[in-house]
Amino acid sequence: MSTEILLVDERNIAASFDSQTLFVNGQYIQHEDEQTISDLSIETVTANLSTSLSVESKLVELTEEELATSIAMHNGKLDMLLAMKAESESTDVDFEQFIQGYTNNDLYRAAQQKLTTF
Repeated sequence: MSTEILLVDERNIAASFDSQTLFVNGQYIQHEDEQTISDLSIETVTANLSTSLSVESKLVELTEEELATSIAMHNGKLDMLLAMKAESESTDVDFEQFIQGYTNNDLYRAAQQKLTTF
């Protein structure tokens, strides 16, 4: 298994409080707003891990729609989300009902889906 370092940028997701989250090999490591022992920024921790493990880190920027779509797919509610989007006359669809209470697993799954989609 190769090592994977992902920094997931959640700043386009209102419920994230302008945060970023670090994962290594699918395991949650740290949220941006959490204190570390050395008070290093999450970007510095990511860069240090990347250097020490000789692995390129990946930054994945997620939107509310991408996270909501991933969660809806996982929970078998993609048809509901697509119908909601089709009924909306504006581009402003409220994805809150799909992302409310999202977990680190939801976040990681959405980041993985975005990486494999593009």
